[in-house]
Amino acid sequence: MLLGPPVAQRNNGRPPGWIRLDSIRTQPNGPGQLVDANRAGLHAQWHRQGEDSLRIAAADDFVRVELVVSLGSDSLHGRATAFSDADVERDAAGRLGPVQRNWELRAVRASCDSMPRRWTGNP
Repeated sequence: MLLGPPVAQRNNGRPPGWIRLDSIRTQPNGPGQLVDANRAGLHAQWHRQGEDSLRIAAADDFVRVELVVSLGSDSLHGRATAFSDADVERDAAGRLGPVQRNWELRAVRASCDSMPRRWTGNP
């Protein structure tokens, strides 16, 4: 699972991950990327929901990730949810359903040079 907490399945994301938000200081919305340490990644779109809050959404055929975060001068914090119907797990009642993970997200500003080359736009 991209960028989420550990799960007991084979699709674990691995920290650290990267969130790239292009034009975040000058635009009301724009593109971005979500990438975990094993270079699984999703192209994203972000939308400003207020002066200091953002909604970030990313998806592919296997997973959908939604982040609702507060924007600090050098950090993001808020809640994150990942959904995947590519695998199933049992809920508390024992029923099978799509995988879902919810977690508190904390991210600090880092240089784009620290991102995997594949996701920085550099060859």
